[in-house]
Amino acid sequence: MKKAVLIVGFLMGLVPLSFAQVTVTVPNTSANHGESITIPINVSDLTGLGVISYQFTLTFDEGVLDVTEASIEGTLTSTPSWSYYANTNVNGQITVGGWGTSELSGSGTLIKLNFNVVGAPGETTTLNFSSFIFNAGDPSANTSGAIFTVNSVTVMVTTNIGSGTTVTVDGNTYPAPHTFHWAPGSSHTIGVTSPQPGGAGVQYVYSHWSNGGAQTHAVSPSSNMTYTAYLTTQYYLTIDSPYGTTQGEGWHDAGSVVNFSVTPTTVSGGEGTRYVFTSWSGTGWGAYSGSNNPAQVTMDGPITETANWTTQYFLTTSVNPSDGGTISPSPPGDWYASGSSASISATANSGYVFAGWSGDLSGTTNPTSILMDGPKSVTANFGRLVEVTVTTNPLGLSITVDGTNYTSPQVFNWVSGSTHTIGVSSPQSGGEGVQYVFSSWSDGGAQSHEITVPSSSTTYTANFTTQYYLTVISPYGDPQGEGWYDAGTTATFSISPTTVSGGTGVRYVFSSWTGTGSGSYSGTSPSYSVVMNNPITEMANWETEYLLSTSVNPSAGGTISLSPPGDWYPSGTSVSVSATANSGYVFTGWSGDLSGTANPASITMDGPKNITANFGLLVDVTITTDPSGLTVTVDGTDYTSPHTFTWIAGSTHDIGVPSTQSAGIGVRYVFSSWSDGGARDHEITIPSSPVTYTANFTTQYYLTVISPHGNPQGEGWYDAGSTATFSVTSPVGEGTGVRYVFSGWTGSGSGSYTGSDNPGHVTMNGPITETANWTTQYYLTVNSVRGDPQGEGWYNAG
Repeated sequence: MKKAVLIVGFLMGLVPLSFAQVTVTVPNTSANHGESITIPINVSDLTGLGVISYQFTLTFDEGVLDVTEASIEGTLTSTPSWSYYANTNVNGQITVGGWGTSELSGSGTLIKLNFNVVGAPGETTTLNFSSFIFNAGDPSANTSGAIFTVNSVTVMVTTNIGSGTTVTVDGNTYPAPHTFHWAPGSSHTIGVTSPQPGGAGVQYVYSHWSNGGAQTHAVSPSSNMTYTAYLTTQYYLTIDSPYGTTQGEGWHDAGSVVNFSVTPTTVSGGEGTRYVFTSWSGTGWGAYSGSNNPAQVTMDGPITETANWTTQYFLTTSVNPSDGGTISPSPPGDWYASGSSASISATANSGYVFAGWSGDLSGTTNPTSILMDGPKSVTANFGRLVEVTVTTNPLGLSITVDGTNYTSPQVFNWVSGSTHTIGVSSPQSGGEGVQYVFSSWSDGGAQSHEITVPSSSTTYTANFTTQYYLTVISPYGDPQGEGWYDAGTTATFSISPTTVSGGTGVRYVFSSWTGTGSGSYSGTSPSYSVVMNNPITEMANWETEYLLSTSVNPSAGGTISLSPPGDWYPSGTSVSVSATANSGYVFTGWSGDLSGTANPASITMDGPKNITANFGLLVDVTITTDPSGLTVTVDGTDYTSPHTFTWIAGSTHDIGVPSTQSAGIGVRYVFSSWSDGGARDHEITIPSSPVTYTANFTTQYYLTVISPHGNPQGEGWYDAGSTATFSVTSPVGEGTGVRYVFSGWTGSGSGSYTGSDNPGHVTMNGPITETANWTTQYYLTVNSVRGDPQGEGWYNAG
């Protein structure tokens, strides 16, 4: 293939330029999915243009077309002596080249390209030339692309309702309407579900397809088509009623007329209660509100019809005794609307007196009324009134008579033969620590029981047993014995355990009881008994103790002792602690919850304590200087070296020296280093054996340079053994005609210089003074207006 390309390139180079232009086109075309097609590459007239080669690249969407090969049958490229090649190795394009020894002529199909159609129906791809060249570029190519389309039909599947409904196509559900692109004549299954929801109270029910097919059926359209499923709209009629049986609820076609009702119109609600239908309350378009039953509505939308009912209660009336009188309304009674007020009156027969109402009405008001908020039963009682006393032993306790609470004694006037319920609550409070427990009624009845009023006055007494409360209080441990006890009985109380942990280093120890109340106990016994003749409180007392933990550091350094001895101490105790050093150690101080060096010392046990007695070895440490006898500063205090200190191994101290120290006139010492390499002032940690720290100094001597005239140089401090240079400026003027001239040095001190050298030099092995000597000179001025005057100049004085 590479060889073919080279040949084409070679032939292209041989073709003379003609500056002509050839139109190259590809036709728009279409085919069905799965078919194989041939697409021609067409050119305008090539005659006389000297075309002996060409090459082009055509691009396309490989998801729509799959190129297979190129063919020349029936094309201009089939000319004898012509060859071609096609490269299909790159996805989405084909590169084609042709060449020959004879010129192409005429117009038409230059070459054909073969494809398989792989795209889905309705998909398209552009066919574009990314490059096209004849010969070496002459004639030029004017290319235009095309569009290939995979044949399809457009099919819309919908419903007459449209939005909000769905269709089923090939097993998948789509919102209606939905458009598909299918291969012409391909088979597909369409259908609808039924019913379909259309919102609250609305649904759609399948009726038929526009093409007459079944609810689910196959179609094979060969042209654009719309399939419509016709759905019937239905609305829901809701019939709500708390009572009776409703008719008419359900789905109904839009526009239909529907009858609805509820039966029966009177419904029992249990004994003495009934519900009576009154009307309908309708909601929704076209709903009905009114008292008709049955009623009807036209279904133009969802409708809810609610049945309204009135609750009625039965007032049952009676008289006691039956011949005692009459009551209105007459027995057995009558029905009344809930919440209404029913009037009641009683009339006594001869020989009887109206005694009052019973049942759901009480008192003696006559006539009276009763609120009908439920079934009611009222009895008009007639007869003679009997005095009945209900009381307690002891007096003043609470009693319950016919459901009402009273304080005893209480006197009632009841009709002979009437029944009443008497009772008491138990226990009843008699004040702090005192209660009364029911034991019996004087008539032998239960704690709460019914009595029948006799024909003569009587008393009913509730007997109670007195009890007292034993309170057992303890902040720690498990106190036992608290509770109620009958008066005069013996109660035993106790506490355990008697020692309770309060956390690390804390505990509580039972010490005693403190009792309050007659007959209570105060003492140290953990368990005791008292006689309960009144309320008693027993309070357990506890003592807080704290743990004193001791240790020594190092363990072999010494011992520690406590006074008083022990380890647990009551809160607030002052404990004396003392430390004794073992041989070779010295007590250095306390740490932990005790500090300082006092020995013995004391510690107050106001919490758990932990103390350590610290011991250490005494080590001799010498601080000195070189030369000795200079000042050293140790822990802020000045000493003359050498100085020996006795310190504890491991302790830290500050040592230092002044940077310059005087040694007499003209002599001084300047700090240079410490023997341990530390700074001039630094901290040291004491080792476990004797040690010496030496501050090293350099000796310096002072050179004094004295001169009454000039500018003396070189005066100052010099290291011992160093060479010092000194000098003075000369001569020095002193007004008109006077000056001083340096004459020599006079030295004093070991190694000083005496002589006329200026500058001079000395070796500094001690203080030296050098004094400059001067000669006074005057100027002789010789003036003459004639001749050659001689002798003018400077002359030593004298």
